[in-house]
Amino acid sequence: MRLHKVGKIVCVPSIKVHHDTGKRSVNSLNWKDYYGIRNRADMYRRLFPKKYYYYYCYSNLIKASVNGLLGRHSEYNKVVRKAIYDAMHNKFGVDNLYRPGWKPEKDS
Repeated sequence: MRLHKVGKIVCVPSIKVHHDTGKRSVNSLNWKDYYGIRNRADMYRRLFPKKYYYYYCYSNLIKASVNGLLGRHSEYNKVVRKAIYDAMHNKFGVDNLYRPGWKPEKDS
């Protein structure tokens, strides 16, 4: 989103990018999920009309609430709620809980 401010963006469909991130699922939750959700909400707030920002934030909060009511993905729901709350209250920088390297504790 910021590249358009410094130069021309060119699309090269033949380029292939390999990100060695492995397969992702709710079970592979980590610290990057928190920052991705929080920063995407901030991007919507700063760069798009407010309706997109509110849609992104509230749709994620509703999804987390429904999942919670259904007893699904409790740790992911906590991450979503905290990330959206922090974005809405302009809490940026390194979070005390979701520091780089954080992973949820395994249920015993």
